[in-house]
Amino acid sequence: MHWLVFTLLSLSFFTIFNVLSKVLIDESGEPRVFAFLFCLFASVINALIVVTTQMQYVKIPHAKIAYIFVLLAIVFFGIFERIRFNALELINVSVFSVIFNFSLLVTYFGSLFLYHENVTMWRTLGMLLIFSSLILVSYQSGRKKLMMKGILLSIATAITYGLGSMLDKAGSRFFSPAMYSLLLWTGVLPVIFLFPSIDLEKIRTKIKSFGWKIAVLSFLNVLAYFMQLKALEVADATSVIPIVQTSVIFTTLLGIFYLKEKEGMIRKVIASFLTVIGALLILR
Repeated sequence: MHWLVFTLLSLSFFTIFNVLSKVLIDESGEPRVFAFLFCLFASVINALIVVTTQMQYVKIPHAKIAYIFVLLAIVFFGIFERIRFNALELINVSVFSVIFNFSLLVTYFGSLFLYHENVTMWRTLGMLLIFSSLILVSYQSGRKKLMMKGILLSIATAITYGLGSMLDKAGSRFFSPAMYSLLLWTGVLPVIFLFPSIDLEKIRTKIKSFGWKIAVLSFLNVLAYFMQLKALEVADATSVIPIVQTSVIFTTLLGIFYLKEKEGMIRKVIASFLTVIGALLILR
């Protein structure tokens, strides 16, 4: 039952990561600088993993299509990393975590065209449940709208992450998992840093005042993903992924009761269950 231990650890780390992200971005501010340092620390951690444990598995493909897939994934993941902390700063994590599962629909629809996957009744039902959860959390009681910019940015993060995830299947065929992950974490840095470029003084100041906290957050994210990969080495995805997906529910509950995000509480809880059930139906 080692897979279950790894899976529960991944679930725990992802949940803590989600809640801590909201706490830290509210405390830190400057979400773009925050995002750049988050990805910088994550790329360093991934590089250490590759150098110390994965060098024998590193392979450099010769096919040009491999680098096209990686570059496209870097663009989508780069936009995602650039805007996700902006979105999280504007809305509650209990709302953001539900909206973020919309990325599964984007990946699903993209895979229909890119990989010619089948449309099934269960997947269609899952899609409808996720749409329903999105509608539920987009409005507060009394039909009062949440901050529209935060909602729209959250949907944009889900779309860009979904498009990047859609390309993972193609890109990861040419590289080892650790090497592919390193290329993505490193590649997104210029997407976040440029257009317009971030003031270097802001980066230095943020490292001095907040650097270790962002490094801990990066480590949690990498660790959660690593635990998931370890679980997938010894168990089927149909056993591992459904358990990890419940992090949406736990994130929502912690947002409500720990961070006091109690407005629209019943809707958020119902939406979190709907989006998890929808995700499970799409992934089954």
